[in-house]
Amino acid sequence: MTFLTVEPATEGHALVIPKRHARNLFDIDANDLSAVAVAAQEIARWQRDRFGCAGVTLYQANEPAGFQSVFHDHVHVVPRYPGDRVANAWRDLPRAAPVDLERVAERLRGAAH
Repeated sequence: MTFLTVEPATEGHALVIPKRHARNLFDIDANDLSAVAVAAQEIARWQRDRFGCAGVTLYQANEPAGFQSVFHDHVHVVPRYPGDRVANAWRDLPRAAPVDLERVAERLRGAAH
């Protein structure tokens, strides 16, 4: 399901949710997750074609530490326009050293930390 948010970051900001309840990415059924992704792509195309946005940002948060505030899985599809006020969360972050990336990759693969 898709609907416009009542607190839009930009004109056309929409939410895509699964019809079946899932708390977030950790809980959603794989088929429902796929359906949400396909719907988000369709909405993004509509935003581009009908609003003429210059790009689109997808935003999906999980658990309070990840900034989730509504506990039903959802994806924000935010049309982006030159000069809009949406902040880039990854701007000015330091680059990780290759040795640190390898250590993290080993943990993700299941190696001892």
